[in-house]
Amino acid sequence: MEYREAKSGSKLYAYVMCFSVLALFLPRSLTDRLDHLVCGVLSPFWGGGRMVSLMVSEPLEGLDSSVDGADYAVLLEAWERARVTNENLRQLLAQQREVIGELSGLPQEFGMAGVNLILADVVGSDSSNSRRMRTLNQGTSDWGDRIRREAVVLSPLAGGNMNDVYSMCVVGRVSGPGPWTSTLQLLNDRGFRLGVLIVPAAERGENWVARGVLTGRSDGTISVNMVQCEYAVEVGDVVLAESRDFLPVPMLVGWISRCDWDDRTPVMWDIEVRAALDLESISRVAIVDMSGGNDRGTAEH
Repeated sequence: MEYREAKSGSKLYAYVMCFSVLALFLPRSLTDRLDHLVCGVLSPFWGGGRMVSLMVSEPLEGLDSSVDGADYAVLLEAWERARVTNENLRQLLAQQREVIGELSGLPQEFGMAGVNLILADVVGSDSSNSRRMRTLNQGTSDWGDRIRREAVVLSPLAGGNMNDVYSMCVVGRVSGPGPWTSTLQLLNDRGFRLGVLIVPAAERGENWVARGVLTGRSDGTISVNMVQCEYAVEVGDVVLAESRDFLPVPMLVGWISRCDWDDRTPVMWDIEVRAALDLESISRVAIVDMSGGNDRGTAEH
């Protein structure tokens, strides 16, 4: 019996050796398939053995798994806070746009007032001696008295365009129309003046309006003075340019960034304003034409 078992074992060994030698001369495509077949058949046993080994193995000494879990919890909490903050800011932006749209009704009011927008490019700047001026490439030689001194100048918000009035905000006024160019005085110029309205932020759920005068300071900041209001003005409230001779409807200027009682006049507020966009980066603007002419409309040059 032992002799037969030994003889069978030697035959099996010989067959395996012969098969191995023959496999050396097989095409690579066949050996690849054979390799994949063998791996597929044996992989469950390999994986199971590995899992059993991991389950029965002793934990590594000195490894505190609670540390990693705590760090993960902190990161998860921070991520959740960031996600909630981002969502709140997105909702706030949408609400502010709705409020501004409801207050103004811009497209309809602009059309009914016969207002046109004269598009212009910023081609130069003068920021010396605390003055913040820009040179525009439109003048009276093309537009006559339709470019007037004190005309309000608009620029699109981030993501907006020059054809959508809803996406624009006030950035300054024309201080000097010339034959070929005009001078734009920005909101933060130390000589700038503009009547404005302050309305509460949408999330406050209040309905009131306060009037004031927006002025530019020599350090490039923007303030609102002469505000007298029975309601508490807060950071984040909306500042709109008041509709007057050079603007048919209120339009966005910016948001309140700081507000305190005026020490010199306790019944009034000392307010600082953040412009709706970066005034230093504007490259294209629209001059509001209130002459009522519509033969040329909104045009580019």
